[in-house]
Amino acid sequence: MPLLGILRKADYTGLELIQQLLTNKTYEPPQGLLRSQTLDELIKMGRTGVMAGKGFFDYGDLPAEALFRERDLKLLALQKSLRQLGNLE
Repeated sequence: MPLLGILRKADYTGLELIQQLLTNKTYEPPQGLLRSQTLDELIKMGRTGVMAGKGFFDYGDLPAEALFRERDLKLLALQKSLRQLGNLE
């Protein structure tokens, strides 16, 4: 479910982890994804994702715990709504 966009999802995952995954020798990404200049620049600036308060997006002064809680509450609400819809077949 696209509750978070791709870049916001990357922030929640942590840009350092994504950078490590891209450079992992056992991982074979699609051709051309071995480096990301944008990721490298963001990480160099200390913008490593939600835990740092900034990644692709700036999360202001909200603590990471509050951001994760907000995300989790939205996921739970989505799950509840999907259950109420039932089987759509």
